[in-house]
Amino acid sequence: MSPDKRKFKRFDLALPTKIEVVSPKNTDEQVLSVTTKNICEGGAWFITSQPLPPGTKVRVHLTLPLNGLDMVKEKKTYLNAKGRVLRSGPEGMAVSFDKGFKLKSLGPFNYH
Repeated sequence: MSPDKRKFKRFDLALPTKIEVVSPKNTDEQVLSVTTKNICEGGAWFITSQPLPPGTKVRVHLTLPLNGLDMVKEKKTYLNAKGRVLRSGPEGMAVSFDKGFKLKSLGPFNYH
């Protein structure tokens, strides 16, 4: 898909992330340590040598550094999102976030 046809603007960010496979039976907990290549409001591309198959339901846990944003008192916000793998390849996988994901800040926003 060409960048100008994307629904959301993508940001090139390398963020360490944990991806947990959501299993209906919750018997085999699988957690991957991956890194984002880019991220947007609707999902992210994750660099990994062990991509999951398309359709796999996942829970994404990552920390967004907010250094340089004067309006934010605390410099880290956590994203916890459910989603699913859209596509995967030798370098990684694309995960689409479900609507209603949560951002949790370590502190209140401090607007100037």
